[in-house]
Amino acid sequence: MRLNQQELEASLLILLQAGDCTHYAAAGAVLAHKLAPEAAIYPCLRQMLRRDWVSSYLVEQADGPPRKYFRLETRGRDALDRLAQSLAGRYAQIRARLLEPSA
Repeated sequence: MRLNQQELEASLLILLQAGDCTHYAAAGAVLAHKLAPEAAIYPCLRQMLRRDWVSSYLVEQADGPPRKYFRLETRGRDALDRLAQSLAGRYAQIRARLLEPSA
């Protein structure tokens, strides 16, 4: 299953709804299910930042550079609700696939 832009946005918002995460964690979840190429993920997150769907913050690391985390914002929750309605059954498939326990 490959995602179009709307579906990729929904998948990233679904992941962020479960909790703040880094680009790498989001990419790992999407890539684990072969839903989109890695090169599409960060540009999508940047676009969601510009739309105020998500915010970002840095967390200092003892063993390396700070890590950027992304957080779902109110506009992102609203966007996710709209995407869920417009994607209907496809949304349920994406959500189930992303949130299923790893084997």
